[in-house]
Amino acid sequence: MKNVENQISGVTKRGFCWISDINDIIFQVNNGIEVILGISKYELIGSNVLKDFTEEPLKSFRILYLKAKASLETLYFDTLRLEMPSKKTIYLSGWLVPMMKEGKFNGMICTMKDVTEKIETLKKLRASNRVLKRKLDEKREKLRISEKEYQELFNNINCGVAVYEAKDDGEDFIFVDFNLAAERIEQVKKEDIIGKSIIQVFPGVKEFGLFKVFQRVWRTGKPEVHPDRLYKDHRIEGWRRNYVYKLPTGKVVAVYSDVTRQKISEQKLTNSEKRYKEAYDLANFYKDLLAHDMNNILQAIISSLDYYELIKNASFDSKESENIIKNIRTHTKRGARLISNVRKLVKLEKMTYRLYGVDVQEELEKAIRNTIKSFNDKNVKISLKRKIQDMEVKVLANDLLIDIFDNLLNNAVKFNYNEKEIIVDIIISEVNIEGIEYIKFEFIDRGIGIPEERKKNLFIRAYNKDISKRRMGLGLSLVQKIITMYGGKIWVENRVEGDYSEGSNFIVLLKKVS
Repeated sequence: MKNVENQISGVTKRGFCWISDINDIIFQVNNGIEVILGISKYELIGSNVLKDFTEEPLKSFRILYLKAKASLETLYFDTLRLEMPSKKTIYLSGWLVPMMKEGKFNGMICTMKDVTEKIETLKKLRASNRVLKRKLDEKREKLRISEKEYQELFNNINCGVAVYEAKDDGEDFIFVDFNLAAERIEQVKKEDIIGKSIIQVFPGVKEFGLFKVFQRVWRTGKPEVHPDRLYKDHRIEGWRRNYVYKLPTGKVVAVYSDVTRQKISEQKLTNSEKRYKEAYDLANFYKDLLAHDMNNILQAIISSLDYYELIKNASFDSKESENIIKNIRTHTKRGARLISNVRKLVKLEKMTYRLYGVDVQEELEKAIRNTIKSFNDKNVKISLKRKIQDMEVKVLANDLLIDIFDNLLNNAVKFNYNEKEIIVDIIISEVNIEGIEYIKFEFIDRGIGIPEERKKNLFIRAYNKDISKRRMGLGLSLVQKIITMYGGKIWVENRVEGDYSEGSNFIVLLKKVS
């Protein structure tokens, strides 16, 4: 701000400047206002541009101020005509430059010059070549002074500013000026790039998208904002925010900021929030899971014990007692399995397991034995059909493969309510998908089936869901997580096409190991 105040104090008596803050209050005015408008600068300091500029000549300034503030773009006016209280007509030219902070309006710089003499002189110049030459010389001198003042502001602004001249009808743009802030941002020296092509100095400018903005602004004259984008080439990398406009001379100006730190901070915050939410959801998921499922298991055990207490002193039926003990044992195993699955899921969230070739036949036979043993009170028949010639088939997996087979077979039996006979078919075959050899497993049951609306989200963990609505338990979450770790695939189809109630076919693809 000190540099801007020095600039104001240096404006000639033929012009004036003032600065307003974010609330449109003027807090700095130079002495030129008294010479041109006959208003003391002390009358303006503390005024609100939008509320107090209601009468001429200040009313005209308020109109311009509103336009510049609404567009947030530099407003240049060549001849502003003012009718003074003394009935005198004067003409002003100048700029209204919105000051920006973090992309938002932060105040306004108004720089104006009295060009009344120039306008009147130009009228007279039409009748006199001699007067024309003299006035043109005066104009050159004034432009030289203006250029000096502009250069001071140009070099002391905090934003990077680059000025370009179009070449080959807008097919290229050549550096003609580069301020100190731009040197600092881009880590180059002005003397090393003046006269060079932007494509030569910044080879990533086309991919960045800024080059097309230059072309449009140069051809249409309409300013454009190029929003936050990552610029990258072999020398430098960073996020930039650009405002591009065209000068009356035809040159193209880019005013920009380095927003790299801001973007990195935003990304870190986003990642931190994401990790926190995932951890929070996961903790709640396991908490609700254990609270709901374990409560059901314990309640079943307590109910069995209560029933046992009722009948033990009555006419004792050994078979009924045996059934109660069997029921308690079954629910105890359910609790142990639940805890085991939760522990495995937690480990899978945190660890990377080593993968190697695992024999398919051996693991499937183990899973079949486990399932039949777990449901020894039911008539379970599991058939295994191979469509593979090789006697020994291996897939890319590890010791968790048995958990996949156990869970799928467990669900196939658990959700089949046929009291006479429960049939599950397992089919193994080979498939090639996009050049990758897979072993295909089909687990075909004749259970209650899965409605179409549930198939899509069947393997997604129930974060933030009502855990009481789960039917497949934790098993499928574990299965999906392990298969993803193996680089495989899993989905479910109907056993009978078009009728889910006839049972399900869970299909698993695992990478074959030669």
